[in-house]
Amino acid sequence: MSKKIGHGTLGDPSWTPPKCVASSDVACRADQGNKIKASEYMDSPTVLRAKMELVAKLIKQSKFLTAYTGAGLSKASGIPDYATKAAKSVVAGPKLKSNFDAAPTYAHTVLVALERAGYLKHYVQQNHDGLPQKAGYPQEKINEIHGAWYDPSNPVVKFSGSLRGDLFSWMEDAEYKVDMCLCLGTSLSGMNADRMADTPAERACKGEKGMIGTVIINLQQTPLDDQSCVRVWAKIDDAFKILSELLGLEPKVLPITIPKGDVFWVPYNADGVKDETVRMEWNLSNGKVMKVAPAEASNQGKKCTLCGKDGMGNYLCQFEKIRRRMGKWWVKAALEAKVDTIPLINTGKPNIRAATKEDQAELQARLAADKPAPTTEKPKPKPAPKPTTTTTTTKTTEGTSSSSTPPKPVESFQDKVATFFAGVASETTPKPTAPAPEALKILVEQDGFDEAAALSALHVSDSIDSARMLLTETESTSSEDEAPSTPSGSTKGALPPYFRVAQAHQVVGDTKRGNTHEWKLYLAEPDDLSDVYRVTYKLHPTFRNPIVRTTTAPFKMKRTGWGTFDVGIKIELHNGQVFTGEHELSFDANGKNIKHTDIKTA
Repeated sequence: MSKKIGHGTLGDPSWTPPKCVASSDVACRADQGNKIKASEYMDSPTVLRAKMELVAKLIKQSKFLTAYTGAGLSKASGIPDYATKAAKSVVAGPKLKSNFDAAPTYAHTVLVALERAGYLKHYVQQNHDGLPQKAGYPQEKINEIHGAWYDPSNPVVKFSGSLRGDLFSWMEDAEYKVDMCLCLGTSLSGMNADRMADTPAERACKGEKGMIGTVIINLQQTPLDDQSCVRVWAKIDDAFKILSELLGLEPKVLPITIPKGDVFWVPYNADGVKDETVRMEWNLSNGKVMKVAPAEASNQGKKCTLCGKDGMGNYLCQFEKIRRRMGKWWVKAALEAKVDTIPLINTGKPNIRAATKEDQAELQARLAADKPAPTTEKPKPKPAPKPTTTTTTTKTTEGTSSSSTPPKPVESFQDKVATFFAGVASETTPKPTAPAPEALKILVEQDGFDEAAALSALHVSDSIDSARMLLTETESTSSEDEAPSTPSGSTKGALPPYFRVAQAHQVVGDTKRGNTHEWKLYLAEPDDLSDVYRVTYKLHPTFRNPIVRTTTAPFKMKRTGWGTFDVGIKIELHNGQVFTGEHELSFDANGKNIKHTDIKTA
């Protein structure tokens, strides 16, 4: 293990490397393509404290600190993880009858204290366990991007499933605000949400002003170790005990206090959307029939029956085939108008009245009693995507020079850290990097593309060729139901029995985002496609242009990604007929036609 990987880019080269404390020859996440061995390492107590002193200084400098946490954060609570493979792992938790019985770890309470003290501005949670909220973390400030056990409107997302659109947009917005990420207990094996750790690390390594980077606290190695600013090898609880002391925090589980009873008047409208001008009766009594409210929920509109509470006071929600829970903290968040949409609403016509002055006073009193963390400064403009070129650091060596300018002294570790902090302290808003003017000129003057569209394509592409392909093949719209332009009006003859959508696939190699699969979709049958006016493909919402329209046979589209999902397909004919279907992507083989879907016309 190199010292750079062992300590991070801001680490002291004189620190001793971490020691292997539990060996394993098994890959930590082979199911996700991460073949790094699951051996566990720990820093010495002296080095651990030195690293946490540096982390504490960085936290004080950060303007938008974000936590990104994986299953390793909750391992000490007794909830098992995927990545631990070492037979003699140093982390163990209590045996639980049910994962719902798990209690927050010490690290969870420190995250709550960091938020309450105003340090932690955002939290993206891979776990589903609700332990941060059980410790007192505000529901409205945590993005449970992979689903949640205590949010009936946010079912757990399978590895090949689709992320909820509103949660993904929230995460994507935060991705370019974060200047420092606390990456805790995750193997960083290529999940889409790993961008929360990847992006600040990459921007910091490229020297962007004001960027601090990513601190990784994990026992196992990760693919991002060499780009982390500080790499801590420790149990998260141990590291956070030192951090809490250094920052003067008082970690503890905060009680979740809500009024007695199960009927509440909340500032939300009939659709469950926040509206402080009204008060809706939210009846959570046993036996009440509810339905899922958020428009972006994968189970939106599904009904359930409330069937009491668990031993911790969380509501039990019986759907047709599964029982879910709604954390009692949702009641607190609703009474304080903290969330945009509540998870469940009563079926039937709700009882709604106009808000009174007394209602408004009560709301303000609740907010004052909650003592929220200090407000953050206004978000900075989202910078342009990073250029594909990489910067290299040249080491200075001693020797004679023929130049008349005296050589610069070798910067010590202390000088390096001091210089870094000075740079962060004098932060200025980074200016977006503009695409090369030569590329823009070629696309506009030679290829004839619209200048604004060409500029946008260059910002999201890594080459002029990929920008040209994007401009040629795609047309992003604000609504999938937008009326199409008028087709020619007729077809040549009898319709074929089906249109065959074929898929090509090849593995293109690893990238920083884990986009290892290149796939194409196109119409393979019939041979004569002259009756087809346009084919529209609806992709996963995490793509920058999720709606792709093609108007030239064989109506091909190509993308690169890391996961499978169902692609929606709409085939429009010149006579106005429309046929729809779905194709389930497969990465099981390589070739030009590895799988096909037939969309029938009758």
